[in-house]
Amino acid sequence: MSSQDDDDQCKKCGEKYMSEYDAMYKWCKSCQINNLKQNFTNWTSENEKIDNLIQEMQLEINELDDMIFEWIPYDQFDDIKEIGEGSDKVHLAIWKDGPLDYDKNKNEYTRKQQNKKIVLKLYNLRNIINEFFIDQDKKYSITYIGEVLRIHGISQYPNTEDYIIVFQDIYCVKCGKIYTNIIKEWCEPCKINYFKENLIRSGNENIDNIIHEMQLKIDYKSDIIFEWIPYNQLSDIQEIGKDDFDIIYSATWKNGPSCYNDREWTRKSNKVVTLKYLYNSQNVIKHLNMIKFNKYSKMYGVSQNPDTEIYILIFQIYIVKMR
Repeated sequence: MSSQDDDDQCKKCGEKYMSEYDAMYKWCKSCQINNLKQNFTNWTSENEKIDNLIQEMQLEINELDDMIFEWIPYDQFDDIKEIGEGSDKVHLAIWKDGPLDYDKNKNEYTRKQQNKKIVLKLYNLRNIINEFFIDQDKKYSITYIGEVLRIHGISQYPNTEDYIIVFQDIYCVKCGKIYTNIIKEWCEPCKINYFKENLIRSGNENIDNIIHEMQLKIDYKSDIIFEWIPYNQLSDIQEIGKDDFDIIYSATWKNGPSCYNDREWTRKSNKVVTLKYLYNSQNVIKHLNMIKFNKYSKMYGVSQNPDTEIYILIFQIYIVKMR
């Protein structure tokens, strides 16, 4: 047997990995399902229907990134807060131990997300069975399926004995509303509010309108935020070469670009950027109108030298050929 065959097969059971991704991290579906089965005796909800439901969900795992659906003791939850009203009422909470995740370095399941934020929703036994077995519309999943909520498991409220579905946190930490895009944890109202409150004006209404229009098109946390960048934010300006038409400069942007990180807007300070001067001031609107239709332009924004009144386009740093 070749070494490549060894890499494609689980050393424990001899079965072939289902994908290159599984082989890379030694995740064997057959072995993981067997491990889950062997662990069935180590937990119980003390309700046969619920136990069967959880076991069935666990045996549905198909990929290493799938969640392991669990019975979660209620004493695992801290800092429980009620939000919403009526049928929309849920509870936010902290799961102390956190979920089981497949550790790609250790090639085993561990709990590395302690104090994980989750959402709890109460159900009686009949309703929770209906949610999973009778209702044909798939509301929850252990894997990534569009905007379907990913679920961690089931628990039980000790006072009323109501059951609880434990699912991913879908609420914006800023405004408390459900994320516009749950998977990306993206809140559209907060984005609009942030740009309204933090818009730096250029003094040119046409430019400001274009910048604001471009900012409102941002729909993912990794998108570049186009901004008006005050000239005094640029330091250490140096000529670095030429492209086909212009002299190219580098500079350090002191505050740096806006970025969405861990559900908050921050800045990456002292960012090295590329500058391209627009010596014909009439071209700035034309350039910006062209750029606003290209979200992949890699441009941070526009500035202006207050002494010469020359507008400057500011890009990510890139390599130019010296001439």
